[in-house]
Amino acid sequence: MASVVGCVSKLVIRLADGNSTLCRKEDFEIISVSGTLTPEHAHLHISVADAQGAMLGGHLCDGTIVSHTAEVCLLVFDSYEFSREPDPDTGYTELVIQQR
Repeated sequence: MASVVGCVSKLVIRLADGNSTLCRKEDFEIISVSGTLTPEHAHLHISVADAQGAMLGGHLCDGTIVSHTAEVCLLVFDSYEFSREPDPDTGYTELVIQQR
């Protein structure tokens, strides 16, 4: 991911404790989105600002709705393959990067 800016009307994020989610239906400006995309999974974090400029952020979850626009710029690395593999210690699928 290189850059994302735009607006959302509904924000759904997982918070830093890894369990709690926050859902807010109001207008937010997207300040940034960063993360990785693989054929199997999107691991993205988002930062937004509300109408007063207060910032919120966390793990971007399904259910977030783009309101006006989202300008997305992606980086592609043709020499590398991104995938995810299960990690028995964490229980998550972890990013694996291999040269093609």
